[in-house]
Amino acid sequence: MPLDFQGVKAKVLFSPSWIYTTTHADANLPAAVLRHYQVVFDYPALHLTLAQPMSLTPRGTRAPATVHPQTGIVQIDAVVDGDSMSFALDIGASYSFASREVVDSLARRHPDWPLQTGALGCANIWGWWPDEAAWPVLRVPEIQWGPMRLTGVGVAGLPGFFGSGASLGDWYSQKTARPVVGFLGPNAVKGYRIEIDYAGGAVYFEKGAERDTHDMDMVGLTLQPQPDGSYQVLGVAKKEGQPSAEGMEAGDALVQVGGLRTTGVTMGAVVDALRGRPGEARVLTLRRGGKEITVKAKVGSFL
Repeated sequence: MPLDFQGVKAKVLFSPSWIYTTTHADANLPAAVLRHYQVVFDYPALHLTLAQPMSLTPRGTRAPATVHPQTGIVQIDAVVDGDSMSFALDIGASYSFASREVVDSLARRHPDWPLQTGALGCANIWGWWPDEAAWPVLRVPEIQWGPMRLTGVGVAGLPGFFGSGASLGDWYSQKTARPVVGFLGPNAVKGYRIEIDYAGGAVYFEKGAERDTHDMDMVGLTLQPQPDGSYQVLGVAKKEGQPSAEGMEAGDALVQVGGLRTTGVTMGAVVDALRGRPGEARVLTLRRGGKEITVKAKVGSFL
């Protein structure tokens, strides 16, 4: 059945231009619009369903949720390492993020949990947030949400975004029904078909493909897209306090990865070109001081 999005307000943005050049997206539909429908994100089948309310029979395990009546943002109460924490469910995000304080605290309590320094891959949100090359990214073994057990979830520590006392500290919590310590993104749920019942205050999970445990197997670069469509290196990720690769410096322009010329392509395509099996090599072309240099960098397993 065709859907007619009536009465939807739109905002036209002309800047920052890099958001649109790095995603090649023309628009986004926020939760404020989706909350009027039954929405299914079937990640294993790569299928999105928008249906009229009450037209679908829910499938899978029901997990309770709270929905903000205006923004439509879904909020969950979860248990992490025995502590109760409230998260938003943000399917439009690239990764899962939590307060830097929360991630640092979990890392101190569990030095055996996989940890890296530097936002890589889908945790690298365009490099326009402060100190992104120094963010911690932690693999949390288990997040318990009602009857659901989400395992091996990578969570990046985002400073000054969720906790009080920072300039942006309360901004995200203004969009949720109650304050949150972070949000869970697609990497936490992409092994499932998830159905959001906005009216009923619930999310239904149906198990599909096995979760990808290699989302951080890549050359460890934190990147920043530039207005001209090029990509600049912000930093080289560290593991156990040591840089993961040599020959690359902050400020280098990433010109090419293998056969992929990076200027003008999506950030997802650049990140995928950096992925591989640990130990494999990727040939990178960098521009430094007006000269191009070639570096053979190894793929690392960061989480």
